Parts: sequence; structure tokens; C-alpha cells
Amino acid sequence: MTLKPVKRTGRIVFAIAVILVFAAIVATLLLANGGRNLHALLDHYHIEWRAADIVPAATPAVPAASKGKRLAAQPLQLPRSFFRTQDPQILPVFTRQINVSGAALCAALNGAGIGNDGWKQSAFDSGTFECTSERTDAPRDPADPASSFFLIIKGRPDGIVTSLRVKLILGPTPAAAAMQADLTKTLQLVVDATGWRDFAETAAAIGRLENVDVTGFGMRLTFAREVGDERRFNLIVTPVGRSPQLLRTRAFFDRDRWIPPSTATAVRSARIP
Repeated sequence: MTLKPVKRTGRIVFAIAVILVFAAIVATLLLANGGRNLHALLDHYHIEWRAADIVPAATPAVPAASKGKRLAAQPLQLPRSFFRTQDPQILPVFTRQINVSGAALCAALNGAGIGNDGWKQSAFDSGTFECTSERTDAPRDPADPASSFFLIIKGRPDGIVTSLRVKLILGPTPAAAAMQADLTKTLQLVVDATGWRDFAETAAAIGRLENVDVTGFGMRLTFAREVGDERRFNLIVTPVGRSPQLLRTRAFFDRDRWIPPSTATAVRSARIP
């Protein structure tokens, strides 16, 4: 019986692997922290080494803290009203006014074919300005009522319009239809000038001679037949409301309390687009 020699190849490979792992661990320890351990070992055995051969890891630059002069604290004084709960009774509310001057509105009506005498001082009240338009159309039969269109716009000397009224009588005359169209035209012109789109829907109803009563933000628009005569109609646009909130808001924006009348008149130079 012949004995085979023991193969040593496996042992050699295992030994080489152990040596490589050990060398890697030693190299990691020596080169860690920018090679600090390696430098210490070389210095211990007095072995010369060149710093240029070992490049330390780059250290991120830390910006220097800027030192400035700290400002002294300043006391802050708040008014007592800052901590006070607002009373709902003294708060203002949204309110409307006809935001086009009386002169511009009367001129626009003239341009639209509704002739009037222009914005001027009232003959009955020096503190009131107005413009009026009036037309009458006689019937063919004297027994029938005449048709008429009467418009009056009133306001203040500074140009603020306070009311608009139209009185319409529709008799059996040729001009009755044109007068009815002027009524709708007047209302549409006011709506376009003021931007009151919620009132725009009433123009169609008024064109059909239906009764209308609309109030919004302190401004009221009414259109109704007169009692006892279905041929007579009245259109009224005027401020309403006597609540403290409305009165307070209107008083705050009252130009007579803030601006001299001459300046206020010059300020209200708005024109209808």
C-alpha cells in the first residue's frame, strides 16, 4: 500500500489570505486621521519621512464669526386700543354712494340723448345742485292723457349726487315708447357709472314696467306704479338707512368735514367711461 502526500496548497492560500487581512487592518490603523498613527510610529523609531509624500485630508474651512456691535434694545409702546376688543356697535360698515359727479352724470345723459339743463345751483336752495330733464308728448285725442318724462338729479355743491328720480307717464302717444326706453337708458347709465352690478338685473324688470325694490349697502332703488293710475311710474335711487354704523361711516367720508368745499369740488372730477 502506497501513501499519498498531503496537499499543502489549501494551507498556503489560507495563510496568504490571513496575511492580507492583517496587512489591511494595520494599514487602516496607520493611515487613519491623516496618517497620524504612521507618523507617530516613524518618529518613535527615528525614521525620516517626507511630509510631501503624505497628503492629509482636506479640512473644510470654517467661516470666522463676524462680530458686530449689538444694538441696544428700544422700548416699544403700544396704544391701549391694541389690546382692547372692538365693540361691534362702533365698527363701520360698507356703504355706497353714487361715485360719479353730478356734472359728469348730467353730461353723460346729454350725450345719451336725454337732454337736460346741466348741473347747476337749485333756484330754491343755495346748498343744493341739480339738473333736470322734462319732455311732454300730447295725445291725438284730447281726452287721453299725455305722455311725459321728468328726470331730476340732486346733490351737493361739491358734486356728490344724493338722489335720482324719474317720473314717467305713458299715455297713448307716439313718443311713449321712446320715453320708456329713456327710463331704462337712465338706469343702465347709472349702473355702468357706479359699477353696481347687483342693480343691473333690475334694468330688465323695469324695462317690462315691473315693480322693483332693491336695497344694498345703504342705497335703495325702487320702481313702482302710482296707486290708482297704472300709467304713472316712479323710479327713485337714494341713500337709506339710519343705523349708527351707516351714519358713522358716511360721516367719516363726508368731504365737508375734511376738505374745504373748493378743493372737494376739484377732487370730484370723475368722468363716466
